[in-house]
Amino acid sequence: MNASRWIIGCIFIVDWCLLTYLALAPSPGHSGIPHFDKLLHFIAYFQLSALAFLLMPNRKLFLRLCALIIVYGAVIEFLQSFVPGREMSVLDFVANTIGVIFLVWLSKIYLAKKAAGSSAS
Repeated sequence: MNASRWIIGCIFIVDWCLLTYLALAPSPGHSGIPHFDKLLHFIAYFQLSALAFLLMPNRKLFLRLCALIIVYGAVIEFLQSFVPGREMSVLDFVANTIGVIFLVWLSKIYLAKKAAGSSAS
């Protein structure tokens, strides 16, 4: 593993741990903006998936890790039902999943353009 992948791997693990902590900590309250938390869920899971894309050496492993991230999102939502001040939310899980799927879609476009560019050379 080269140094940059090692660093990305460390950032990925720290990000995953931070996401877990924030998801299972008592709720800090609402921002006052309706459904703002859904945007935060989307961004958090998009970012985690982006790090997975940079970390995984091939598409198959990347897609497996994205599937694991989606399952993780479901488990976290379930666990939140046991945390005081938190509740399980299907819409949060949907926002998490859309964040992952959007990154997978963008990565597919990126890889297709990269392959088209390298085959034209």
